[in-house]
Amino acid sequence: MGEYSKSIGEYGEQLVDNFLYLIGWKNPQKGIDIPCYDKEAHARKNKNERKTHGLDFIFSYNNPFIDGVLKNIIISVKFSKSAYSNYPVTDFKNYYDDLAIAIECFEHSEIKQTILSGFNGFDQVEDIGVLFWLNDNPNSIDDLLPELLNTKFDNNYNIHSLYIVDNKRIVFIYRVLEFVKSKFSDFHISFYYPNTGKNINPLTKQNSGNFLPVEFLNSSILPLKLQRKDKEKEVYLGVFCIDNYEQEDFKRIVGLSKDLSIGLASKVYIGFPDYNEVEHKNQINIVKHQFQDVDFTGGVNVLNYNDKFPQKI
Repeated sequence: MGEYSKSIGEYGEQLVDNFLYLIGWKNPQKGIDIPCYDKEAHARKNKNERKTHGLDFIFSYNNPFIDGVLKNIIISVKFSKSAYSNYPVTDFKNYYDDLAIAIECFEHSEIKQTILSGFNGFDQVEDIGVLFWLNDNPNSIDDLLPELLNTKFDNNYNIHSLYIVDNKRIVFIYRVLEFVKSKFSDFHISFYYPNTGKNINPLTKQNSGNFLPVEFLNSSILPLKLQRKDKEKEVYLGVFCIDNYEQEDFKRIVGLSKDLSIGLASKVYIGFPDYNEVEHKNQINIVKHQFQDVDFTGGVNVLNYNDKFPQKI
């Protein structure tokens, strides 16, 4: 039974490793053990002393949203063949505790100092946790976040923030990127970095890049920059939504896309997982007519990113 559990865990880590490569988190550090900094406070519930913490992956980058901030992403992978529990809060608290105390000890570790020495141009460091909580059960609920939003914790850990990637979110990002690679195969595809008002340094400012910022792991949208390979001035914006099409949501995304695409894109492609042209076309046109900028709305196109045979742009 122990060997079976070990193989399941290794399968989950390989799945996440592949996903990290897909989102541009390449060459992360893997399988790192760090000493426990506070053995008494971090003792397990059975009172056994905790000597080390195992970190599945570490990925670090300069934040494209805020100048002068270095992010260390501490990743824990929890994978099972079994479905999520109908009451997942207890499991989540245990996973959160393990990751939170590991991050606290990472703060004092030699590996962190080694990472910092390899970067420059920052004056602030954020250590952020990412919990990949996945399973391979087709009958499992796939959207954990609504179940966990109101979780209350007994411990106040000194960590900046924690993100959860469940089945729904990893599948969303996978499907969008695979769809875009097929439909926009003649384009360079990169992750779009919106202007935040805090990324103003002209020496480092980028409107896109080859890695996905951690904030988009839990976002309901995934914005992409699409630049034609043989015509670099032909740039499109792709905005893909995790939730099914709703007319009011589409209106909101059109407004957001208008703000994002200023000075960037000649066309905008908005993707939903269930868009049906026959069913939704009239609603799409109604929303477009509500915007006065007809030059912009004339370039707005809507896609279904679950289309298995997308026609190439």
